[in-house]
Amino acid sequence: YISIDFPEFLLLQEFYLQLHNIDTSKIKFVSTLSDLKEKIGDKRGLLIATWSISEVSEGLRKKFFEIINPTDYLIGYQRAVGGVDNNAYFRNFANEHPDIAWKDFSISGLTGAGNRYLLGSLKD
Repeated sequence: YISIDFPEFLLLQEFYLQLHNIDTSKIKFVSTLSDLKEKIGDKRGLLIATWSISEVSEGLRKKFFEIINPTDYLIGYQRAVGGVDNNAYFRNFANEHPDIAWKDFSISGLTGAGNRYLLGSLKD
């Protein structure tokens, strides 16, 4: 597993996991895209990004997605952040990845309008 975040939040994550007796030796905690690139190598797998990727600039998103190449996606996002129309962004993102079967749907029961999930899995 790889967790990418600000260094301070990575410390909190590691502390919380250890507090609940979760073995963190199999988790790589990284805080830079260069560290992510080094740790991920050519491995592929599941990307879980609940709100995180939709809250950063489009430039950072582009750099992030150039490094990783998941086979499966679970992305939670809100309608817009910082002037970015996330509905349009993720619709375009899905269209740019036709090898993935996508499902985008509203999250019911979550406070605030416009929260959505984008799920994707590599086509057979």
